[in-house]
Amino acid sequence: LVPVIGIVQVGGQTMADRYFYIPSIGLFIVIAFGLADIARSWRVAPSLRTGIAVAALLILATLTNAQIHRWSDSFTLFKHTLAVTPPNLMIENDLGSALSSSGLHDEAAVHFEKALEIIPAHYDSLLYDALLNMGITRFYQNRLPEAIEYCQSALRLRPDAPKAHDLLGMALAMQGHGEAALDEIRHAAELAPNDADIQKDLGVTLARLGRIPESIDHFHEALRLNPYNASAHNNLGLSLLQSGKPGESIPEFEAALRLNPELQGAADNLRRAQAQLSSQR
Repeated sequence: LVPVIGIVQVGGQTMADRYFYIPSIGLFIVIAFGLADIARSWRVAPSLRTGIAVAALLILATLTNAQIHRWSDSFTLFKHTLAVTPPNLMIENDLGSALSSSGLHDEAAVHFEKALEIIPAHYDSLLYDALLNMGITRFYQNRLPEAIEYCQSALRLRPDAPKAHDLLGMALAMQGHGEAALDEIRHAAELAPNDADIQKDLGVTLARLGRIPESIDHFHEALRLNPYNASAHNNLGLSLLQSGKPGESIPEFEAALRLNPELQGAADNLRRAQAQLSSQR
């Protein structure tokens, strides 16, 4: 029982109440029957016993309601965890990821930076995650030189990490370093050939370099791996439109909008393709 009773820390958590659930059953049976025996031996009036039981249930219900509120969403849970267990490397990282996924990149960066400040030097896996997360955040903040630095730092820890190579490539592409970007994303695709997002990013980079037929091949591959990738449908539509195939591009834009009606640019691309097709008739 040493790994789970909390005396010796095993893993990232210093304590974990999930290990207490089953062992506590016996303890609470003893408490429940013990209190009943005490009440009988002390000749406590039935009405008083009922009142005590009701009061206990109300207290437990109140505590349960408070606990349920803390689990209402990731933000509430992680913020509460940080309030009661500071500093907490894992939760700083998790809260940053939740904020970043919601588009709150400025707030996410604060938590990723805190994670980097408190992370032990020998925790390479967690350090890699924090560095990559900072790279992602800086990329979406359009702070591309910093994004590149964080990706390079992450790759020094894990040279064969496809996500880091992919993100580095996308940041380089945004800075106009097309060939260097292509090398990074190709390497990412070699490391993770079944990653639809990397195939899509490879297509985007090739399209920026004017290599439209190759980009179309990679968008098709991305959609073979994940037919529900709205961005891949939209980018495939753009490459088809650039190839003078508005009729083929329209179904791709329509698919993108079905999957994500808010996808930036997809509606405008569809209208442009429809107008181009009309002008060809």
